[in-house]
Amino acid sequence: KRLINYFFWFEIQDSVDDKAVEFIKNKSFGNAIKTWSISKQSNSIKNNIYKKNLAILYCLLLLTETEQNKVYIEDSLTLWKSITESDKFWGDFFKVYKLNDDLDTSTVILNEFPKNVVNILSDIYTDIEKRYKNNLVLAEFSKVFKGKGTKLEAEILNPVFEEITSYIESLNNIKISKDTPVEVDTYKDIKLFISNLQKLFNQLIDLGFYDDSQAKKLRDQTAIAIRRIVLDIYNFHGEHEKAVGLLNIAQQISGTDGQEFVFKEDLKILEKNKKQNEISDALVNFVKNEQFEKALKLIEDEEENVKNTSDMKQFLKVQKKAIISNILGKKYQEATELFNKKDFTEANELYKDLIALIWKDIDIFDLNREALDDIIKDINLRTSGLNAKNFAQIDTYRNQLVSEIEKKLGDTYDAVILRFFIDAYVHVGVIPIIKKLNSRNNIANILYILGWLTVWFNGVGLIFFIIGWIYKNRN
Repeated sequence: KRLINYFFWFEIQDSVDDKAVEFIKNKSFGNAIKTWSISKQSNSIKNNIYKKNLAILYCLLLLTETEQNKVYIEDSLTLWKSITESDKFWGDFFKVYKLNDDLDTSTVILNEFPKNVVNILSDIYTDIEKRYKNNLVLAEFSKVFKGKGTKLEAEILNPVFEEITSYIESLNNIKISKDTPVEVDTYKDIKLFISNLQKLFNQLIDLGFYDDSQAKKLRDQTAIAIRRIVLDIYNFHGEHEKAVGLLNIAQQISGTDGQEFVFKEDLKILEKNKKQNEISDALVNFVKNEQFEKALKLIEDEEENVKNTSDMKQFLKVQKKAIISNILGKKYQEATELFNKKDFTEANELYKDLIALIWKDIDIFDLNREALDDIIKDINLRTSGLNAKNFAQIDTYRNQLVSEIEKKLGDTYDAVILRFFIDAYVHVGVIPIIKKLNSRNNIANILYILGWLTVWFNGVGLIFFIIGWIYKNRN
């Protein structure tokens, strides 16, 4: 303590110091400041002591005068930085100190003192801050020094950190249920907690400790707590605008580059989802009104705008599959209805039209052209040898193909189109044979066997189509 007291008091080494001290005794502080200010500008080996004496005087005035003087704050900090970072100053200081050190202070203590002096200065400026309570003093201090004294932490920063932690816990305690709408009071609480946190972080900004390691940690914790709420209100209730607003706040608060990157990516995803949902809604309206060409035009226009966005391209591809599947499904249904009415000629033409449409858009679907060619050859081979006695063979063959489709493609548009493809070619293959048969009983038996050709579409096929699938693929 003796070393601290010695350091933070005036050193009288010559007539300049005597003159300045005399001015201080007479409360002529301006003249004392002027005296040391002029002398410290010289190249004298004593100028570091003049600087220290002037810095001490500034601190005393800041601790005693009623009006806060920003010049005193800034000049004193500049002086302290100049001398505390000067090896020459410390060398000269310890030479003089040892001459007056009757306690023979250990070398270890002397060597550690320069390392701790900034923390001691921090405590002094914390006391000054407490007099004026406007955060200016500590804000200026943090610009010059990175150290934090015990008083600064205990009396200024820790209370702020504790209050921030309390509000983070309040945010974490907010529960968003997926089964019930978010209450108005819940949104009011979220807004209040975040508003109070922003005020506290602004206080840290004013103090100059917003980028302090502890502050950054709390900023990240705050941002993560907000993000949890965002995910719940968006995923459970589709509150896009509120989610984007809260994420923007979280991004601004986040304390590290890693967290900031997460929030930027989240915002990109939300904007992408919003765009996809807008497209989905428009497509649903087109489909309800059977405006399929407009639906395809919308998709194609959007494809032009997102050439370099792979996830959006995939989304649009799925929507395009849905629209085309619906168009082909209607064509298939019309052909099948004619077939059931025994209007084989018209049905045959529609099945051929269906085949042409499938080939026209085949590249949109994830199907192998060579495999399709092999299926066509196999169907043609099998149907060419059919007669009334062996007609059931085509039923077995078709069921085997459908079973393989279900195993490999599952419940997808590609599976739907492949079924259309197979059934259309089978119909085109068997219709000429049916027309050649003269026996009514034979035709009845054949139509009974071919019942599967219509049941799968009318019974379950419609579940694949557009509105349900569009909404299923929404984010």
